[in-house]
Parts: sequence; structure tokens; C-alpha cells
Amino acid sequence: MMRIAVVSYFYPEAIPFVTQLIDALQRQLDQDFELIVFNDGVKDVKQYFQIDPIPVSFYELSGSIASIRILSLRVLAQLKFDGYVFLDADDSMSENRVVVARELLTKHEVVVNDLTIINENGHIELPSIWSSRITEGFEVNSFFLNDKNIVGLGNTSIKRAVASTFLTNRPVMAPDWYIFYQILEKRNLIAIFTSRCQTWYRQHDSNIAGIRSITKERMEKVIKVKQMHFRALEGEGYNFDDELKKTEACLKRMEKWHEMKVKVDVNPFWWEETNFIYE
Repeated sequence: MMRIAVVSYFYPEAIPFVTQLIDALQRQLDQDFELIVFNDGVKDVKQYFQIDPIPVSFYELSGSIASIRILSLRVLAQLKFDGYVFLDADDSMSENRVVVARELLTKHEVVVNDLTIINENGHIELPSIWSSRITEGFEVNSFFLNDKNIVGLGNTSIKRAVASTFLTNRPVMAPDWYIFYQILEKRNLIAIFTSRCQTWYRQHDSNIAGIRSITKERMEKVIKVKQMHFRALEGEGYNFDDELKKTEACLKRMEKWHEMKVKVDVNPFWWEETNFIYE
């Protein structure tokens, strides 16, 4: 049987949510896993993770979100686990997530699962947002990630070998998007989507990704995120000229925002909002 670890990133702002995180771990139908915590600045971090009999390992990392995530993957590549199930410390997950991840990782290198949006109190706001648009087994390649994203270190599971991908660290606002584009492109991989399990994704003000109403401020944020992302990847030799031109065109249209009517009848993928106003 695969040796599995759940991986989480812990930081001071996540402390209010640690009880729900532990509850999600203890409710897993498959309890044959260990927990790895990458700690960024929480003092006496072990006091928050009294979850016997689940074994817990702690690693201290610091820096930007992107730096910590990239450094953590280098650590994970050296450990003796077969697969990793990622869960952000302010999120939760369905009780069958480890079960489903273990099963699918026997066949696939990268598994991305569906999201259910919860609020700060943990109450469900939008269930199964990705499966409203894509089906079980949908193949996510780097081309799919060109101008939108559904793959993050919160709803993804990987085999250990994937963690050894050489990743660069350039200034971006959406580090998971940047990381997984590189992973899928450099390793010529396809991520398999499953709706059989869920990450309960917490929507709050500190998240820059999420499902929100489309306002001018939101659109300006998405454009900025996309431009930084495309320029960072161009710095790695990828061609994003067309995508950058689209964001520039979108900025010009933003000058007439008060005359625009933007309505999205589907759950947009992360950073997809601008795609609805190009024409």
C-alpha cells in the first residue's frame, strides 16, 4: 500500500482554523497517513497539533508564500512517502479525500479534486463548483492552465517524484498557479480531475483567489495577477504574448466599466473572469 502524508502549511493567521483542520484529519475514513506541517512563524507550533495517533512532523520555513511552497516540495522529494495530499491550514476536506487520493495516485501522477466553498465559520456557500463545469476524469494539462486555474496546493495530491520538479521562483501573486504550470509543462504531465472528494475551500478577505461577484476592483485584481503570472513564465522562456495582449485589451475596456454589463452564468475558474469580457 502507498505510504501517504497529508501536507499542510501553518502560519499565524491560520490559528483560528486549526480546530477544523484537525477535525477534518480525524474524520478521514482512511487513517493510515501521517501529517507534515510546514510552519511559517507560529511559535510553539506543536501545541496546536495534539492529534494522536496520527504521527506529525514539523519543518520550519520562512519567506514568501511561493518560496515556502517551492522549498517544501524540495523537502518532500527527499522523504520516503509515495504520495502527498495537500490541504491548506485554513481549509477542510471531505472524509473520503485520503481514500480517493490514495486510489487515484496508483494510476496518476497528479490528482486535482473538486472544491466546495465555505465561509469563515465553515458553513457551505457553494458546493462542488468545478464539477458544475467539468466531469470526472477530466484531463488538465498545461494548455488548460494558460489563462485560468483549478489546481492549487489545497485541492491537489501528487506522487513523490512530482515534488522533485525543478521550479523557479519569480514574483507572482498566484504561486500555486505558477508552480503547477511549471510542473505540468516540464514533466509533460496531465492532472486528473475528480469530483469524488472535496476540498472545503474557505472564502475570506485574505484569499486573492476565489468565487466572487465581478466588480471593477475584482477585475483589476485579476488582470494584475494574470500579468505578473504571464511575465514570470515568459521569464522562464514560455510564450505568453497572446495572453498579455488579451489582458491589455481588457484594461482598455475597463476604462468604460460604467458602460459595461458583465454577467457570468457559470462558476468561473480561478482568474478566468477576464475571459468573459474580451469580446
